[in-house]
Amino acid sequence: EGTLQMDCVSSATATTVASGATLKGKGGVLGTLAISTGGTLEPGDGVGTFSSGHTTLAGTYACEFDGSICDRIATTGSLDITGATLAITTLSPLLEASYVLATYTDTLTGTFATVTGLSASYSLQYDAANKQIVLIRGGYDSWAAAMGLTVGVNDGKMQDPDGDGVSNLMEYALGGNPLSAADNGVSTGNVQMVDGSPALVQTIAARAGAVFASGTDGSMEATIDGIIYRIEGSLGLDSWTDTISEITPITDGLPTLPAGYEYHTFRTGGPIASTASDFIRLNVSDAP
Repeated sequence: EGTLQMDCVSSATATTVASGATLKGKGGVLGTLAISTGGTLEPGDGVGTFSSGHTTLAGTYACEFDGSICDRIATTGSLDITGATLAITTLSPLLEASYVLATYTDTLTGTFATVTGLSASYSLQYDAANKQIVLIRGGYDSWAAAMGLTVGVNDGKMQDPDGDGVSNLMEYALGGNPLSAADNGVSTGNVQMVDGSPALVQTIAARAGAVFASGTDGSMEATIDGIIYRIEGSLGLDSWTDTISEITPITDGLPTLPAGYEYHTFRTGGPIASTASDFIRLNVSDAP
């Protein structure tokens, strides 16, 4: 039992991690590596890569993700993960469309028997052609499957299987749970002090990596993962052309978001004291 930190490359011909023990670090082993059931391999000190010869992983691969990077097992030879557990820890929101978490030069045997911590926005793929295991961000279909929706039954984008008045597409956009009326994602509008003056603001959950820019008619827009977010403002509901700007997220009292989502906050054009009326709204639509 215990933890061994290995930041160099060992020339040992065979290395075994017993049950209850952890091997971690950014080094590696030239010979074979066996992670027994109950044992753990944790690449890096923080995020990093652990290299090995032929590897049999029956225990746990503790894989950390941090923004644009993730841990990796780099195997020279074959990789056997039959019965293994992939335990994902997300240190900061995932930003990339794909992450390589394991490579091998010979063959892959088995798949992970258990995966924990996987964002509903991503799926695990075993890429035999390129000899790697990859986490790939999917679009709506991947999210719907991960959230437990059934193809052809309740997975339509405009369907509302939990009856909360929010479509599946909107729940996908806002980080909601389409099968729980108690969780329809985050989109909240209120008055907040911004730069010393009261302003009408709207805070939303959006897919991680969304970049908002000025759109048509004063709006702010972002396109990501098959959807378009559009924040619009109005002074009287007759036209939605008031100028919207993005500000530092205001998240006081808001819940922790599921992996793969992040907060964005927007404000209307001027202090509310200078306008008779002020409105802000979110539109979500399919990207062409």
